[in-house]
Amino acid sequence: MKNLTKRTLTGLVFTVTLIVAFVASQYSMLAMVVLIAILCISEHYGMAKAIEIRPLYAIGYTITLLIIALTFLISKDIIPPEISIVLIPLLSMAFIVQLYHKHKKPIENIGYTFLSIIHVAIPLSLLIVLSQLGETYDHQINLGIIFMIWASDTFAYLVGMAIGQNPLFYRISPKKSWEGFIGGLAAALVLSQIIAKYWIILTPLQWGVLSIIVSITGVWGDLVESMFKRAVNVKDSGNILPGHGGVLDRFDSLLMVMPFAFTYVYLILS
Repeated sequence: MKNLTKRTLTGLVFTVTLIVAFVASQYSMLAMVVLIAILCISEHYGMAKAIEIRPLYAIGYTITLLIIALTFLISKDIIPPEISIVLIPLLSMAFIVQLYHKHKKPIENIGYTFLSIIHVAIPLSLLIVLSQLGETYDHQINLGIIFMIWASDTFAYLVGMAIGQNPLFYRISPKKSWEGFIGGLAAALVLSQIIAKYWIILTPLQWGVLSIIVSITGVWGDLVESMFKRAVNVKDSGNILPGHGGVLDRFDSLLMVMPFAFTYVYLILS
């Protein structure tokens, strides 16, 4: 009971803080994205230690923050896109820096450094671009995606626990079932139509298609995170969220959803 209370309170504070940050302003949203990115990268690199890989922390954090900062400034037309060329030599610096690290796994160190950047920094930066697609900052699509992820995850768990019989991906996650996946997909689809009544930036059909994309790719995101954790033999990516594990555990679905959701929304709105 004590653990359930802790989990509930943590989830409530986490949810309210995230929603307020996205609704309040583009700057509070940016601050939240930066915080999530730093924590996710930190947990990624922490897991690597279990298999004796030493990512290049300074390079990883610097490139991650630079990608997010450049995305924000370019999307606001504060700086020209050409400025992003500064990333090119910085990427190459990873190889040079590794020369001065006496470690037996240089290839793995460099590879894991970039893996984390691709997995975390790029998807999170797309949240910024989505919020700036119109003439002014708009949180509707981003929060809509997040709400549908939560609905899909929650109902996939509940339906799976109640009637789950057929494993979805037994090798990676034995407890996930096709019944749970369908339940999560249905919940996200229903929620998308409720969202469409209030946030008319997309049509009901467009929200519906987006919910399907979110549900499918969200499951992949969860499975990819499970694959990582199995590879390094850890249960959670971290313990910063009492009762919930790490930040990476909470955003694994979003990290996989964003590249697909962003591409879809960008194409239909442009």
